[in-house]
Amino acid sequence: MTEALSCKGEDVYIVGGANSAGQAAMHFSKYARRAVMLVRGRSLSATMSQYLIDQIKRMPNVEVVTGSHVAEVHGTERVEAISIHCTDSNETNRVPATSLYVFIGAEPRTDWLAGLLQRDDRGFILTGDALVRNGKRPQGWPLDRDPYWMETSVPGIFAAGGGGCVAGWTGGCRRLLPCTHRKPLSDGFPLGSCGAGCLAAGQVTAVAVSGGAGGGNPRGMRRGRPWPRRPGP
Repeated sequence: MTEALSCKGEDVYIVGGANSAGQAAMHFSKYARRAVMLVRGRSLSATMSQYLIDQIKRMPNVEVVTGSHVAEVHGTERVEAISIHCTDSNETNRVPATSLYVFIGAEPRTDWLAGLLQRDDRGFILTGDALVRNGKRPQGWPLDRDPYWMETSVPGIFAAGGGGCVAGWTGGCRRLLPCTHRKPLSDGFPLGSCGAGCLAAGQVTAVAVSGGAGGGNPRGMRRGRPWPRRPGP
């Protein structure tokens, strides 16, 4: 989000109502005069984690406009204005705008893994408890243990970021990035793609130290999940 510095003192418009849009609004609010979220739905509760909704409510310069969408973008060499359509009033208003950011979804680029790793119907890679169904490990799983928290259907291969899907998390970007920005684990902390990648790397190291993918229960693992340390104040 390096663009935030260039928006200092401006009105920034953000399209989207899930965690990625909310996090962008929070970040832009540190520099922009006003961060306006344009949300097609009636509320944020169906698409955004509650901790982020609470943060947005506490920010005086973050405005959430529900039941709205961008009908048209105006400008010659750059964005100069946008037309916002309101569903309730059926009115379209043109407002000056120089910064417009769109956070309306993501598509996992995992087709190249078809036939190698198990994925869900949207293409996100299944990991950890998401692979264990009715107490049964994934088909073809050769080891006498469940997959680790971010481990895929192939022992020793881990997935993190926007392409994976971890059953241990709930809420968050359920429709956009199902496992990059989730609710906190217990009283822990929310994780982004970078944080998930660090945890996956830690699991790879733990497996290697324990003697490979077939090792027992590497230190720091419990029932297939590592316990992330809660950050200090």
